[in-house]
Amino acid sequence: GHLTPLLLAVSGRKEEMVEFLLRKNANVNAVDKMKRTALMLAAHYKSSSIATLLLQQGIGVSSEDISGWTAKDDATASGSDTIHHKISEYKEEKIPKNASQTSNP
Repeated sequence: GHLTPLLLAVSGRKEEMVEFLLRKNANVNAVDKMKRTALMLAAHYKSSSIATLLLQQGIGVSSEDISGWTAKDDATASGSDTIHHKISEYKEEKIPKNASQTSNP
């Protein structure tokens, strides 16, 4: 249950290190022993610039930790409206526009 370098960098709010690790193809969806993702940690520590970097890398936003919390829940709990908003926008972008339309031949 040790932290990956990416999770450590996010926990330490080290934005330059996060950027470096992402360029080196760090596993963006790695989790700690509580099953928290880097995005959850960024939300917890209110690191909105790091959250943006992670979202740009396509990090999963709907993952849940061992308490059943998502990154959005962490953003709400830490009072980071900015990150909460970014995650909401990101989720909407991921949903195909025509997903609700059925194609009739």
